[in-house]
Amino acid sequence: MNVEFKILGTVEVLQDGVPAILNGMKPRQLLTALLLTPNRIVSIGCLVDALWGDEPPRSAAQNLRTYATVIRRNLVGTECGLTTSQAGFRLRLPPGRLDSEQFAVSVTAARVALADERTERAVTLFTDALDRWRGPAGQGLPRDSWLGAALGALDEQRLTVLEERAEAQLRLGQHREVAAVLPRLVGDHPLRERMWRLLMLAQYRSGAVGAALESYTHARSCLVEHLGVEPDQELQALHRAILRRDPELAPPADSVAPARPPARTPGPVTTPTDPCPPRHLPAPHVVFVGRDRTLAELADLLAQPTPGRAVTLGIHGTAGIGKSALALQVAHAAARHFPDGQFYVDMRDDRDADGDVSIVRTVHRVLRAAGQAGPLPGDFVEAAALLRSCLAGRRVLTVLDNAASAAHVSALLPAHEGSAAIVTSQPISHSPALSHTTVLAPLDRSSAMQVVEGIIGIERASAARAAVADIVDACAGLPLALTAAATRLAARTHWPVETTRDRLLPEHRRIAELSLGEISVRRSLDHAVNEASARHPQVVRTLARLSRFRVPFDLGMALHACQEPAAETEAVLETLVDFGLLSTAPPHHYRLPDLIRLFAAELRPVDGNQGPPSGLYVMNPDRCITRS
Repeated sequence: MNVEFKILGTVEVLQDGVPAILNGMKPRQLLTALLLTPNRIVSIGCLVDALWGDEPPRSAAQNLRTYATVIRRNLVGTECGLTTSQAGFRLRLPPGRLDSEQFAVSVTAARVALADERTERAVTLFTDALDRWRGPAGQGLPRDSWLGAALGALDEQRLTVLEERAEAQLRLGQHREVAAVLPRLVGDHPLRERMWRLLMLAQYRSGAVGAALESYTHARSCLVEHLGVEPDQELQALHRAILRRDPELAPPADSVAPARPPARTPGPVTTPTDPCPPRHLPAPHVVFVGRDRTLAELADLLAQPTPGRAVTLGIHGTAGIGKSALALQVAHAAARHFPDGQFYVDMRDDRDADGDVSIVRTVHRVLRAAGQAGPLPGDFVEAAALLRSCLAGRRVLTVLDNAASAAHVSALLPAHEGSAAIVTSQPISHSPALSHTTVLAPLDRSSAMQVVEGIIGIERASAARAAVADIVDACAGLPLALTAAATRLAARTHWPVETTRDRLLPEHRRIAELSLGEISVRRSLDHAVNEASARHPQVVRTLARLSRFRVPFDLGMALHACQEPAAETEAVLETLVDFGLLSTAPPHHYRLPDLIRLFAAELRPVDGNQGPPSGLYVMNPDRCITRS
């Protein structure tokens, strides 16, 4: 039985195209919460918060199990499944079954088409994405918890895509079409200045100069009345340009803007050899800003076969910098060039009881995904050889997410022309197995503002620009931190934006404030410190002692703070740089990024000649992580 899930409108489960019975508000809320975090264990506490917010009943945990039973009845005979454990609930969801995932895939493809100046194709893809909407996300569900905030973020993404499509249509000379659609949208969302700009430009290019000027007057009136602010500089500049009939506002000469020839000739898009090839990529993030140029460059590398070898890309950077998000965007953008399948492996799922990655387990997962039946070799060398044989001649793309290092997964990388792999890892890799390496930096201020706007809504953000700017500065351009702060704010619809700003400003509580359920800066940095400690046992001690430096410092200052031999201190510093926990600053200085400095200040290494190993540290007295 084929099953599909729809949340872009009322929540529905379709069994072979027929709506299933899903009575009750709470089962629909639970299903929606699990659909937004598929193939992951969602904690009971997180789900209780999604369904009841701050006032759950005493029977909340039992109620969740009851609602789960209702959901399971609709999954019998399908590829999907709902499992329960002490840790929480997990919904197994194959790719392509959720409308919001299909929306995200189409949007990503449209943005790549825009970057390649294939504007007509971009408009078609944007329209395909928008056609999946049947109403507000999760229509009818309460909006007073993190679940409501997540649904609100989806609605905000739809509005952003509507604006992007309108902008692309204007490039194609479709001014009248845009001028016909946008008046209703600005009427519903009068504080979206970008939408007003697009409407005014469409009206002007359609010959309705008076209507364009009237739109500006209306926009200004709304902004002054509701927010107490004047229109932004771009909107005012457009108004002035219309008044003087600036030639720069003229429509393009042709109905279709000429496309520049691509820098490379893309490889052919061919039909798959497997009639049902695997499509295992999770949905990409729709709120994805600040990396458009990098996305286009990496997608172009995957589209161009390298004679005699596979294309292997490495994406590196500090914890929470957005490596996985970029990898998935690139993979979806280039998927059409790999018709024999796309595999995705989160290597955090293959850790053993000691927290170490079982590379054999990872190889087995890819083999099963590739259709290999029967017993699999327990020896790593044999399993890797079998994988290479299984994939030989097949045009596949493999995403190896959260690898310990590129060298660690070198045996999993394809070797033949026509295939490719994307590896994300925190430490910068110098592996010759990678044909191209990208190191991500924090987002610039403008892009960081867009992340917050995309989650809490442009109207709410515009009403408190100064507070949003302070939040962005407190998050230091780290996408994970921005997402945590904005998601908490979006879930607290009764909070002024200034409340979140005020909670983030005190340095001693900032790391705690940037942790919200599965979105946790502290957890991400915990993991990074443990990984780095596996390479050098003095990482924790050194980080804790360096946390005193608010400004760049040199080796001499580090030696004085650490009181360790020079060679050992230099080795630790290099390890921290490789893992993105320390950055370099000219000339010959180091700098501890603000959030990492605050996290490091919470570490208290246990010293002493007779004490535990130096890798032991405690945090906020009630937390302890050991690395020997």
